[in-house]
Amino acid sequence: MSNVVLAVGEGPGSIVVKQALPRLRVADEWLAPRERALVEAEALDLVNRITPGAAPSVLDRDPERCALVIERAPSGWEDWKSLLLAGTIDPKVGAGLGSVLSSWHNATFEVSTLSRFFSDREPFERYG
Repeated sequence: MSNVVLAVGEGPGSIVVKQALPRLRVADEWLAPRERALVEAEALDLVNRITPGAAPSVLDRDPERCALVIERAPSGWEDWKSLLLAGTIDPKVGAGLGSVLSSWHNATFEVSTLSRFFSDREPFERYG
């Protein structure tokens, strides 16, 4: 809805190429800055420094095209939302995700240098 997303390859070494769209694919006109893809890349780099392997690694980025290349999820991987919607509830998964999120919050709390990447709230305020 908000990106062109291409999965490239199967198995180990496969990748995902994402390019931000200037207009989201929804009925109403919903414009969004394409540079958000570059902010996503910065966020992925940050969380991987805090909790290596907890998010896909950024392999490349193209600021001119507002695109990034990231690791693809392992074959057979299922996202938590799909598991929950299917009725598969594992408290260990929630506890693990809570621990990762806590690590991110604890490591970034009051780190003023992060604001240069993550301070633009305008898209959220415009469409929130």
